[in-house]
Amino acid sequence: MSQQERANGGFFRAQNFVLRHRHVAYTLWVVTLAAIVNLLGFKATWGAFPAPGIPHAAPFGEWLVANLVAVISLAALGTMHLLRNKTPAAAVAGAGGILAIEAILAGSVAWGSLIIAFDLLYNVTVRARSWWVRGVSLGSVALSAVGVVVLMVYSRELPAPITALVTFVVILGSVLWLAETVRASHLIAEQQTERAESAKRVVEAEKKAAFNEARLAISRDLHDTISGQLSVISLRSEAALARPDIGDSGRTNLEAIREASLLALGDMRSLIEVLRRGDNADVSELTGSLEHIPGLVERVGRDEHPIQLSMPAAEQISRVSADVSVVVYRIVQEGLANALKHGSAPAKPIAVSISITDALLTVNIENNRSPSVGTSTQRTGYGLIGLRERAELVGGTLATETTDSTWVLRAELPLNKELPLNKEGPS
Repeated sequence: MSQQERANGGFFRAQNFVLRHRHVAYTLWVVTLAAIVNLLGFKATWGAFPAPGIPHAAPFGEWLVANLVAVISLAALGTMHLLRNKTPAAAVAGAGGILAIEAILAGSVAWGSLIIAFDLLYNVTVRARSWWVRGVSLGSVALSAVGVVVLMVYSRELPAPITALVTFVVILGSVLWLAETVRASHLIAEQQTERAESAKRVVEAEKKAAFNEARLAISRDLHDTISGQLSVISLRSEAALARPDIGDSGRTNLEAIREASLLALGDMRSLIEVLRRGDNADVSELTGSLEHIPGLVERVGRDEHPIQLSMPAAEQISRVSADVSVVVYRIVQEGLANALKHGSAPAKPIAVSISITDALLTVNIENNRSPSVGTSTQRTGYGLIGLRERAELVGGTLATETTDSTWVLRAELPLNKELPLNKEGPS
């Protein structure tokens, strides 16, 4: 590491330290400024006589005691300044008492002490939300205005202590006026922010209500149309199975039709239930996951369309998130449906391969293509479009490839992604 890099690293560490302790750092900055002002000898004298606490002190003794009092006052006021957020009322009262003691003991108040006290009062007033703080601030501002008039008219006629006191009141009123102005701007900003947040909540509530109403409408339509048709298919196939004149091949096909219709009906009911639950919906509750793929292959496979399945080990499957597992199941389900719909009697079985590496799950489905299907990869249906959208929702990809004799579907998915619906709710 070069010297420049070490210097930069030290600078950023110091900056981060100050930011973490900015409350204390600000107080130290104010006290340091006050100490510099004191070293320059600026004081507010309240009388023309020696300090009451040391009436017979020599000039050097007066100087020593006055400066010692000023140092102790700075330390005490700095402590009050640190308490400005935790106990603001006590901090202001304590600062007032410290200034009074300094005036009594030293016969004057150092301007450094006034700087700390005024800054403390300013910070407390800006952050205050009590009604009495506003009243005190406005009263002090009014008194300050009166003080300005008095100084302008009677400054030459007033004794020095009275002039100093009126000057103090004018400065105090100016500080409180500034603090009140800043506090008012903060309150206006907070009110505007609150109104904006309230409007945002109203819009979000309306969007949520519209979204839920749309889901309920979809669930009703699914129940009244597709679920009803699936029920009819199941009942008709069951009635056909009761006939004694069907052959073994016909019975096998009817049993497969009935089983598939019952499974589809169960999936549809699960989907309708998820749609009706609204924000409490959990997509992983829908039927189908990696563990169900062997059963799917067993149900879908036929003598004329055998299926070869390659699955990862159980310990590898356990690394896959629930959402990705559902997506894999749907990809295999739709891929097999396309293979059976558009494939030809194979020279080789439909090949389904699922593999898992360190951070990636790969699905590969390959089957023979029927000569009657064109070479274009475009389809008028939405099956592959939906699969591609499912894959993209969990951060994966899906692509298809065709030749004169084969059709290949390939998907690559991360292992531990979640659907946005499960993480953030409907958007």
